[in-house]
Amino acid sequence: MHQSIEIKIENLIIKGDFEKATKELEALTKEEIETQELDQIPMWISYDKANICGYGFACYLTSLHESSANYILVSKTLEFGMPQVEGSYAVAYHRTKMAIELDPENKDLYLYLLSFYSVPESQISTAEAREIAKKYLSKWPNEASATDILESTAEYADLDNYSKEELIKKNFYLEKQEALKTCILQGWFLETQKYLQEFSNEEVENILLNIAKEKRNVCAYDYVWFLIREKGISTKKHLLLATISQYLFEYKENAWWNISKGSKQLYFFHINQAAKLEPENLEIQEKLLKLYEPDNQCFDLEETKALVERILKVNPKNQAALRVLNLIG
Repeated sequence: MHQSIEIKIENLIIKGDFEKATKELEALTKEEIETQELDQIPMWISYDKANICGYGFACYLTSLHESSANYILVSKTLEFGMPQVEGSYAVAYHRTKMAIELDPENKDLYLYLLSFYSVPESQISTAEAREIAKKYLSKWPNEASATDILESTAEYADLDNYSKEELIKKNFYLEKQEALKTCILQGWFLETQKYLQEFSNEEVENILLNIAKEKRNVCAYDYVWFLIREKGISTKKHLLLATISQYLFEYKENAWWNISKGSKQLYFFHINQAAKLEPENLEIQEKLLKLYEPDNQCFDLEETKALVERILKVNPKNQAALRVLNLIG
């Protein structure tokens, strides 16, 4: 039976094969993608199937093709597909700001950003909402929603000289690690750029792991993608994303939210990417093999055989490789 391209791409994303899913999309024309709404698949995977791979794929896609449309895809995948996840609105807010940076004349993006003033976990202070509304009206006068915000907050006009930058600067002076943590949890990723040189890579990693483990907040995962945008991809970052995804999306008894569907596949994706970046690193290759199970569709049989042979050539007694060799025959 012929499988529709929508189902094919969806299945590839759900099993963590983001690279093949991307190739399928790239083989289509822009008109085909828009007509069939294939660019919305990540959002529907998160919303309809409660599967975290939709969000993970949207992040990966944005790292390959930085565009306002892809940033908004991540934002809406979180806001509409995963609103119960801690930090989803903060990340959606950050991603919308990134979209505006790339497309500053798109008035719909400003209105979307203003909408975060009224979400359950408001990401925008009254002062910032007024600032955005004023900027919008200076470009496109008479927009009702922007005018309404200024009118409804007129009593707070004295906050118009408020500077979030000054607040952040003061906090970094007082306690830089707590300040960075606060900025990440608020979705103020862009505001952390000038302070990152004050931290070692290990310090930043520990802060992110703490956010993921103790607060189960998705800002930790998204901030690593922000660092990838700023500093480039690396094996360490994929391994960090893998660990963070484990903390965030593993099933926990009595937790007030759980999105564990797709967590193993997302973990596999990041370990597999790390293994591809360092094919001679046997420690990472072994970590990948430990994930192998006969019914795990993430693995390509021929690639797995080649990986087993490579490890056994170096270490004939490697237990992970021998286990997989016994399973695949």
